[in-house]
Amino acid sequence: MPHTTTRPYRPGEASQALALGLVLLIPGISCTAAPPDGLYKPAAGPLAVESVPRVSLQDTKRGKEVQMRVTFPREGGPYPLILYSHYSGGNKDGYVPLVRHWVGHGYVVIQPNHSDSPQVGGQRGAQARGDFPNRPLDMSFILDSLDAIEKDVPTLKGKIDRARIAAGGHYIGGGTAEWLGGLTREFGQEKHMSRKDARIQAVLTMSPTGTGQGVTQDSWQGITIPMLVMTGTEDKSTRTQNPPEWRTEPFLYAPKGEKYLAVIEGGGGRYGGAAEEGAVEDLKDADRAVADLTLSLTLAFWDAYLKADAQALKALQSGAIARDGKKKVDFRSK
Repeated sequence: MPHTTTRPYRPGEASQALALGLVLLIPGISCTAAPPDGLYKPAAGPLAVESVPRVSLQDTKRGKEVQMRVTFPREGGPYPLILYSHYSGGNKDGYVPLVRHWVGHGYVVIQPNHSDSPQVGGQRGAQARGDFPNRPLDMSFILDSLDAIEKDVPTLKGKIDRARIAAGGHYIGGGTAEWLGGLTREFGQEKHMSRKDARIQAVLTMSPTGTGQGVTQDSWQGITIPMLVMTGTEDKSTRTQNPPEWRTEPFLYAPKGEKYLAVIEGGGGRYGGAAEEGAVEDLKDADRAVADLTLSLTLAFWDAYLKADAQALKALQSGAIARDGKKKVDFRSK
């Protein structure tokens, strides 16, 4: 099994003093001793990052091969597990800055190739949308197969805490994570199709879709676990032509309780390069600010709900995590 060892992305190395700002709307929250404003653990984590670029398992029930990348800390454990789902036409090898940052701070991340990935001969468009119900099944299959994954990757054994598991994703991948977290939708003749997996304890959805295409305002009522919704003011849908505000609907229509929304002013779906494959170090300062904010917000969310970190939870609930000067953020909680 080939292994690659990666150097963690070090956010803010060239601009540690970059400031980010906030338009803050947090109803019903009061903090008598708010944490200091600023990013949450923006520097790379202390753990060395190891990655196995390809693990393949056969789902005999569906007659499908599921390929995945597994990234984990080289030492220590066990660590919480994050399943991360790519956008339509993406692949298991993307999101390098996000994954490195999380793993360096003590997480295992598994990224599957879904059927629309070019790496498995997939295509975007109608084919991807028609196969959408299989995406969360890919993720649940991975959870059912952790013993087999550890057998294929012996150095992973003992590193996954199976009691602390979450799902995240980007664009259609965000919808995949929501579906695992309790979203229901109309698909074909089925009016309330569910793909909920009770093992998922928190959901991160980046640039998700809103209502339409089988999703109604009631579809998010089943998401009773913590959820962070992220988007940007320039993150409109090129396929449906829906405005960026459409992507905030998962937060607006989900039930109250540990739900968060971050809308980055001027931000698009790349998150400054954090949500794509490539060298973030080469981006201009404005993109660096967005990337650092993205890594900080997502890590705080995972730490709060997968590690019960009181500092992370306080930073989220107070909104302090998004107050740092230069990049405005509409940050909400309910």
